[in-house]
Amino acid sequence: MGLPAAKGYAFRQRVRLCDPEKPSWQEPSPCTARNLQRVTLLDWFKQANHGLQQGLVEQFDASIGRSTVLFPYGGRYQASEEAVSAQTLPMDGGSSTASLLAYGFRPELADISPYLMGAYSTVEAVSVLVAAGADPAHIYLSCQEYFRRLDQQEEAWGEVLQALLGSLDAQDAFTIAAIGGKDSMSGSFEKWHVPPTLVNFGVAAVPAADVLSATLPPLRAGQTLNLYYLPHQPLANACPDYAALRRLYKAFHAMQATGTVAAASSERPGGLAVTLAKMALGNRVSLRLSEECADLELLNNAPGGLVYASFLPPEELPEEVGSVTRLLLAKSDAQVDGIAWNENVLTTFDEMQAALGWAYNRVFPPLGAENREDCSLSKDVLTGQACAPKKLTANSEEFCADKKDNLNPENSKGLCMDGAKGFASALPHLSSGNRSEGPVHVLLPVFPGTNCEFDTAEAFRAAGADCEMLLIRNLTPEMAAADLRSFLKKLKRSQILALSGGFSFGDEPDGSAKFIVNFLKTPAVTAAILEFVREDGLVLGICNGFQALLKSGFLPYGNPDQQCTDSPTLFFNQQGRHISRMARTQLCTDPGRSPWLDGLCPGQIDIVPVSHGEGRFLVSEAEAQQLFARGQVAFRYVDEHNRIAESAPWNPNGSAYAVEGLISEDGHILGKMGHSERVREGLFKNIPGIGVQKIFANAVRYCRQRKIQS
Repeated sequence: MGLPAAKGYAFRQRVRLCDPEKPSWQEPSPCTARNLQRVTLLDWFKQANHGLQQGLVEQFDASIGRSTVLFPYGGRYQASEEAVSAQTLPMDGGSSTASLLAYGFRPELADISPYLMGAYSTVEAVSVLVAAGADPAHIYLSCQEYFRRLDQQEEAWGEVLQALLGSLDAQDAFTIAAIGGKDSMSGSFEKWHVPPTLVNFGVAAVPAADVLSATLPPLRAGQTLNLYYLPHQPLANACPDYAALRRLYKAFHAMQATGTVAAASSERPGGLAVTLAKMALGNRVSLRLSEECADLELLNNAPGGLVYASFLPPEELPEEVGSVTRLLLAKSDAQVDGIAWNENVLTTFDEMQAALGWAYNRVFPPLGAENREDCSLSKDVLTGQACAPKKLTANSEEFCADKKDNLNPENSKGLCMDGAKGFASALPHLSSGNRSEGPVHVLLPVFPGTNCEFDTAEAFRAAGADCEMLLIRNLTPEMAAADLRSFLKKLKRSQILALSGGFSFGDEPDGSAKFIVNFLKTPAVTAAILEFVREDGLVLGICNGFQALLKSGFLPYGNPDQQCTDSPTLFFNQQGRHISRMARTQLCTDPGRSPWLDGLCPGQIDIVPVSHGEGRFLVSEAEAQQLFARGQVAFRYVDEHNRIAESAPWNPNGSAYAVEGLISEDGHILGKMGHSERVREGLFKNIPGIGVQKIFANAVRYCRQRKIQS
């Protein structure tokens, strides 16, 4: 083999190619719907290559950027794994075009045949993208290779050659070239070596509206969902049947264009059984396997096939599939708890959730699976007084809308205009000086570590406001003093002050938002904000901003001078780690109490992203009683049945009294942990019921009405 050397000259290397072993899908297997045993299936789910990694994924911010089309784990229970990353392009105001990113690699093939490993890495990357809605004719690849140290070892060089040939053959068959890429030949330590590794990353651009989720949608009463299987049968030598795959992907893309595909997934590692389980878990859509697939292998399936869901029965499906084999794999069945064949339940949802998480949950337990104390026993770190949510939740009607008034998220996306008079008409006019000129102006100070300012600005701009960011520098005392003066000047021209989320100074030392708190408690800044609020200005703090408002005393008191050692605070999450997921919250005060809430419906349920390490609200019982009595608890975490959530995963951080957000007594200051600014239409397509929380529109409308009156 002749190769160009790094210094520009060529050299030759002898290689030895090894005969491949048979992959598992070529071996006879009894694992069909007709004879599959529950214990066999659950043991299969427990294998690491098939497992769910929710506890690991939750530690990475998956909603930042106001661009996430598919959350990593979809569904009401956030348990259906998505194999593709889907993000809209980063443009001012958002974009309707999504970028899809997927990878392909089957480690079990690496030792069997580096050639097949390279080939199926390409096949899998392409199949994942096609299942997510990509046009197979417009997919691009990049490779990542990792091999043992080569030296002059003929067999080691042979592994590299076989893997590259496998990938190149697949690229040639799909007419897709790999651009760029990275390689490493240093995967050796003494006698240990990495297996031959060639990972293919695939990218594609598609309209965000066309992105398909692998999460089966929730079903209404009387609906039936049909799951269809487009299988890939490799050639006799175990190589991909590229001609068949090209027809399959072209046909599926045409099928998707008809709008009849409700969800789709490539065949995941672990075969059809794992694929079905992962698709169904998110919304717990029960499935009954069809007679048509009674003798179909469920565990050892070759990569490349597709599974898709449609509400149409087979006889009503469009003909776009053409000559491609299509099998009715399963139907939804509300009488089943999990996946069943005839009257035999192969696995329940609880069993598959536990088994699929078995390999990773011991190391990275997902939210709700950790050993935890009940949040009703939370201790206030400042006072040592025990919090007892049950004492309040037993009489929650005293502080929150009655449960019969709870609204489903699907019905609460618009403004509720039939309520009380509303905040804007209820308050007397207060002079705003030169704030009455021009559009509603939002001031967004940006501190070291702030990372949500662009998302927050976009949310306000979408509501019709004009936003201005001000960088607060701290490199020198002179810079800090200059930026403080600039802040005071700009605040006088603003109607809204917004403190965005992030990790101020990396949440160091010993806790979050200390730099922002010190800034807010500077006497000149404190006085300016107090005057700003007295003159009808509005203040918002989200996540890190909420931490700053609470730890400075602007919440819940409206004045830092009232803060004491017994005041509420936000502390490290009960799980002791960062949490990124979706939370259900309920409006728990009269919306007329605050311009931020005015227009929301009493008891309204919203689904909002949370992403924080220190979001656990702690408060003494006496102070909690006062907050509820004054109507200052704006939002609380609720569970799937809209009941106050006392523990994870519905109460994601272990907050006492399930508090997610507070308002000041006059309603002008709102602080909350949930990132309402990250949600816009077309995002989080795999989270049922999510919608835009109208707090930004409410605030801008209020300020605009004030400007008109002035």
